[in-house]
Amino acid sequence: MARSTEVAASMSGYSIGSAVAIEEYQAQEVPMLNDFIKLFISPILKKYGFKKQGLKWNRTVGDVIQVIDIQKQRLDQLYFTINVGVLHTHCGHAFEIDMTKFINEVFCFPRFRLKNYVPDSQFGNDEWWPIGSELQRAGVGEEVSRALEQILLPELDKVDSAAAVLEFSKTFRRSYFPPPEQLEIAILLYLVGKVDESEKLIEVVAASDYWEKRAEFVREYIRALDAGSQE
Repeated sequence: MARSTEVAASMSGYSIGSAVAIEEYQAQEVPMLNDFIKLFISPILKKYGFKKQGLKWNRTVGDVIQVIDIQKQRLDQLYFTINVGVLHTHCGHAFEIDMTKFINEVFCFPRFRLKNYVPDSQFGNDEWWPIGSELQRAGVGEEVSRALEQILLPELDKVDSAAAVLEFSKTFRRSYFPPPEQLEIAILLYLVGKVDESEKLIEVVAASDYWEKRAEFVREYIRALDAGSQE
């Protein structure tokens, strides 16, 4: 066999072997994440009254549904982030969401990623935690558990009304709210008696052709609330 042929065969074998090894490792990553969740996340959320469906947890406190979910992605290794949101029942009804089912975080206001509010994280300044070696998982687990019990859940315990949702949104504030979240803010402002501010915000959203119909639907929903309160 010529030398070039030997090298090609050797490299081909190495590539195939490497690909198989990578696939085998990736196949192990999902069980590793599931085990991590069972060990460090599910017990805490169960203790605080959350119910689980897949990688999503809900609980109801007063007029508010609170949502936590796990999102994963693969780069050089497996990473996950914890999405958090709250949904006032009137906001859900105004967006015609089936409130009898598990609520998705994408429907919530406010909504954010927990790691953004973990000061001095040992695992970088982005929004993702890694799932790697056993030692790394132990460190991530300790940080995640602390973030849940010391940063997030004490604040979520207070979120049971429109006023509390607005206050919560100041603690976990984002720089930009898309139109659906602006409409949810308008509903909350109405519920706390800030009627003029609510209407101004609806007008801002209604100026967009794409969101005009939903803004009008929200306006009519608020009018129905007002009419109901006067009966």
